[in-house]
Amino acid sequence: MSSIALSFNNVDLVSIDGGEPRTTSLAVAKKFGKRHADVLRAVKNVDCSQEFSQRNFALSDYIDEQGKARPMATMTKDGFVFLVMGFTGKVAAKFKEEYINEFNRITDKLNGNIGTLLERYNIKSGILKKGKAIASDSGYNLWFYGQVVNPKTAIELKEIESELQPMLPNLEVLK
Repeated sequence: MSSIALSFNNVDLVSIDGGEPRTTSLAVAKKFGKRHADVLRAVKNVDCSQEFSQRNFALSDYIDEQGKARPMATMTKDGFVFLVMGFTGKVAAKFKEEYINEFNRITDKLNGNIGTLLERYNIKSGILKKGKAIASDSGYNLWFYGQVVNPKTAIELKEIESELQPMLPNLEVLK
């Protein structure tokens, strides 16, 4: 697993593996206060289709503190959610509530129902800052064109005209 990780309540729960976000049975066991063997058993006994299981769960090994290879499972976000939604207990219940609340918060945002006053302030101030940056860049571009590009181009055009002038008598004019 890569070193890019998302910590959730002091547990590195999500890492990037092969360019994809993944978690492991070890991280799940630590996060939910379960024995790793119990989480592995839950992964092996997950009640889903074979296709879903193949897409979202993979068995692999890790090296423990004693240098021994031990089994673990890696899983996608969908595999993780499917697995932990079957967990019970206070930690699992808290996670389910947080997951549902976050899902609802994002749904509200998509529907235009932006949450708290602070969130609305941050969004509006971000739009304003971006607009000011665009205006500032536009002002600079106008200044640059007027002060640098336009005069330089005018000088270059005069130089080309002066080189063309002696050639004009030799050019045939279409009638």
